[in-house]
Amino acid sequence: MLMEILTKLLNVLIFPGFLYTALVGLLFYGIHMKIMAKIQRRIGPPVSQPYKDFAKLMLKNTLEIEGATDWLFKLAPFIMIAAIVASMMFIPVGMPAALAGAGGIIVLLYLIAASAIGVILGGSASSSPYSVVGASRELALMLSYDISLIIVFITVALKTGIALNTTVAFSFDDIVKYQLAHGAFITNWVMIPAFLAIMMIIPANLGLPPFDVVEAETEIAGGPMVEYSGKNLGYFYLANTMKIVVLTSVIVALFIPSPITGNVYINVLSFTIKAWLVYFIGGTLVAAVTGRRRIDQAVRFYLTVPLSLSLLSFILVLAGF
Repeated sequence: MLMEILTKLLNVLIFPGFLYTALVGLLFYGIHMKIMAKIQRRIGPPVSQPYKDFAKLMLKNTLEIEGATDWLFKLAPFIMIAAIVASMMFIPVGMPAALAGAGGIIVLLYLIAASAIGVILGGSASSSPYSVVGASRELALMLSYDISLIIVFITVALKTGIALNTTVAFSFDDIVKYQLAHGAFITNWVMIPAFLAIMMIIPANLGLPPFDVVEAETEIAGGPMVEYSGKNLGYFYLANTMKIVVLTSVIVALFIPSPITGNVYINVLSFTIKAWLVYFIGGTLVAAVTGRRRIDQAVRFYLTVPLSLSLLSFILVLAGF
């Protein structure tokens, strides 16, 4: 019993929880900025820059904001970090999930939404009108892409469940095991529209162009982050990079899981590389060549293109393909 508790604690604090997600997230973001710079013919910062930025913010003073709901303003980034770490417990990162269970996908949907709610609460607790505008944009964007995300999750669960004669399989471990035995879903033409739909969610979920409308520095001066400073801003900065690992890991587990070999280090490395490739294709390349859209354009896009693609896969799976 004691060993089991200790193991779960290590899962939360080290792998696949806080330490792994934080270190890999900062690394992914550093590589992202470097590649973005090269594509745009700039020198760009070193790959280590996100680590330096986070360390610098941790050493700076935190300003007290007059008129803000102080307790919620300070709690918001921790809500986001807690939701992200909890999400990683349900994802099989090159090995069985730390919290394997029949309802893993359902819980994960709530946790992904909770990480966005952290930003909304932080912006709403601020006294700046820019923060409130940014929070409202985050809410509108989340509601628009969450519909497609839910349908993609259900489609994958239904496809796996039908194959396993269990109707619906909401366990990530079951989904990964089925694909390792019968082929990744990305190679199944029926599931390709669902894969494209979830890839299109990356920019909005991670605040990248063309859907970086929540912070939009040139319009609303950073939106929900405008009054954050010092350690509080550092916590949000870290949480935003950790979100990269969560979403890309979800996509890898749902569509391109890594083979489980006898070497756990190779398994984790293979999974992490795939997660980076997902981020590179769905995030970095798109961000490097697109400009920011308006919030109404972003919402309209997510309620048409990704929604149509996810529904197409869902209908095909229901039809027995």
